[in-house]
Amino acid sequence: MSEQDAGPAEPVVVRVPVEPVEAAIEADARDAAARHSGLAVRGPLFGIAAQGPGDGRRWRVVVEVAHGCPQDARDALNSLLWFRAKDEAQSREERRPLLAAVARLETEPVDELTVGTTRYRVVRAEEYAAVDSRGAIETPRPTDPEPLTPDWGPGARSPKVDDGLVLDPEAPLSPLQAAERVALRSLAYSGTRFPDAVLADSARAVESHPDVLLMPAAFL
Repeated sequence: MSEQDAGPAEPVVVRVPVEPVEAAIEADARDAAARHSGLAVRGPLFGIAAQGPGDGRRWRVVVEVAHGCPQDARDALNSLLWFRAKDEAQSREERRPLLAAVARLETEPVDELTVGTTRYRVVRAEEYAAVDSRGAIETPRPTDPEPLTPDWGPGARSPKVDDGLVLDPEAPLSPLQAAERVALRSLAYSGTRFPDAVLADSARAVESHPDVLLMPAAFL
C-alpha cells in the first residue's frame, strides 16, 4: 500500500477478470480473503518514485520501496543521480542539475525534489500481513509467482519486486483489489504500543492522503 497526493479519494474503476490466469488469481484472492479477515501491521517501508512530464498522474518506482527509514531511500536516490551524472549525462548542461541534486541530498533531508523535468519523491508504503481467526499469518498463495527454474545457490539473484513498477491511481482493478483498496482507506495505527505523536500522524494521514495504491506482495 502506498500513499498518494492529498485530495479527495479516487473513484475506483473495477475490471472483471476474463483471462483464465487472471480469473484464477482473483479466485485465489477471494479464498484468501475468506480465510484471513484480519491485518497485522508491520510498519512502513520507504523508496523513491519519479514522475516525468509524460507520466500524467502515474509514478515510476526508481528506488525499491524496501528501505527501513526515509534517509536510506534518500541515500539510494543520491547514488542513483550521481551515477547518472557520471555515466549517462552527455554534456555539462545535463550534468549540472544532477550534481546540484546530489549536493542537496548530502546536506538536507528532502522528501521531494525536481531535477530537470523529473519530480522525485520519497514514498511511504505501509507493510501489513493478513491473519486468520487464530492469529496465524497468511502463507504464499498457489497463484503467487515462483521462479521458472528454482536456484538455491548462494549467487542466485531474482528481480526486485518493484522493478519497472508503475503506480497508477487511475488503473482499473479486479473486484478483490478494489475491495482491498477501499477497505484500507481508513487504516490508521491504534493501540498503546504507539507513541501519541505516531498515532496523531497516522490519523492525520487518513485525512491528508485519503486514497491508497496497492503494491505487489512481498515475501519475508
